[in-house]
Amino acid sequence: MQLDQLPILGISGPSGVGKTTLIEKLICHFNEQKLKVAVAKHGGRDSGFQLARMTRNHDLVLVEGCKDERITKLVLHAEGESPPLHNKDKVLGVLKPGQDITTEATHLADQWLKEVWQQPPVYGCVLIGGKSSRMGQPKHLLTKHGKTWLQSTVERLNLVCSTVLVAGMGLLPEGSSLDRLVDPPGLQGPMAGIQAALSWNPWASWLITACDQPDMEIDALQWLLDQRQPGTWGVLPTMQANGPVEPLLAYYDGRLLSSLEEMAAMGRVRPSELSNHPKTVVLEPPAPLKRAWRNVNSPEDIYNCSAAPHI
Repeated sequence: MQLDQLPILGISGPSGVGKTTLIEKLICHFNEQKLKVAVAKHGGRDSGFQLARMTRNHDLVLVEGCKDERITKLVLHAEGESPPLHNKDKVLGVLKPGQDITTEATHLADQWLKEVWQQPPVYGCVLIGGKSSRMGQPKHLLTKHGKTWLQSTVERLNLVCSTVLVAGMGLLPEGSSLDRLVDPPGLQGPMAGIQAALSWNPWASWLITACDQPDMEIDALQWLLDQRQPGTWGVLPTMQANGPVEPLLAYYDGRLLSSLEEMAAMGRVRPSELSNHPKTVVLEPPAPLKRAWRNVNSPEDIYNCSAAPHI
């Protein structure tokens, strides 16, 4: 990811113009929205790298200074002076003496942050397993109209994802060119697959699904992506109010990686526990989309599934 594609906002201007005061007011504004904000003072050759790392655990990073860094910035200037517009194409706005600087700054920052939150690439990951005892074979290798369930799932994900990968040790269909993620040491099951995906690219937005949801359609995927907004690190659907969450066919932001690693280190390997994370939201999909979360576990389930395969 380029630095200017990350939620890093600079506050630039000469000494004494009010940069620190404005940053304090912006912090209050975004804290009211329950966003996690970090503040940095620009300086040093590795500044860009450090700022990028800070975004891995924050919704927004505010930087005082940074007139020469190619990041989006608000520029303040003193009475009677012209603003030094370095990197003019990265200037979000020029705040002039006499105007309501705080109101203008928060308006510009709000609009910019909503846009930058849509910048991360969307990746997909399909979790596959070994032989299903109830099905008699790996579920991802069941076929319909000459395609395996895995192939059909990947095709749907490709409609909204720039990259689709597979996680899990199940056999891939003959001739498959899909890339497989390596499970983290000591982990297995869904937690391993989710963590492997976020580790592979923690800057991405991830749609993670199982191989046994043959009713999944693009509308359900798009609904998940429509929930992306500042401060939302994950979306775990539920099919009814106060019901269990569905950690597969769910949205994960790369910022959840450290939380997943901490959970695994404590022996907590159920990704559904992320429903308690302050940055994860639990939402009920619209009724017409709920079928997408149906998972097929036995031959009997197939006859209630619109995407019944050949066995």
